[in-house]
Amino acid sequence: KWVLGYAATRGVKQEELDSLKRYKIGSEDTTAVFNNDSKLKTAEHFQAELIYDGFRAAAADGALKTREIDSISELAKKLGMTDEKFQELLELYRQEEEHRQKRIELLFPKTYAEAIKAIDTHYGR
Repeated sequence: KWVLGYAATRGVKQEELDSLKRYKIGSEDTTAVFNNDSKLKTAEHFQAELIYDGFRAAAADGALKTREIDSISELAKKLGMTDEKFQELLELYRQEEEHRQKRIELLFPKTYAEAIKAIDTHYGR
């Protein structure tokens, strides 16, 4: 669901969104255009975004698990990405996630239950 929503916000056409909905993991190699061997000049540039967004998608359930990191690492290797670059992207993701959590804590210091209670009280419910 995260991938579909993210693709939609980036302006992906409906037919491509429909294709994503039907996609089954492992059914085809959709990474070929991102591989260094593809000879596409854009491949290397899109690799970093693909891997970074992979971290974000995998963590959409609230946690980036070790097995998810390992799977994304395997994909990065398949694309021809160096381990150094992969680790840099993982560190960037972790730093940004830490910053996001700090922002949430600062902007929303009350718990969800406390916020709902305040809203209900305000509207006399």
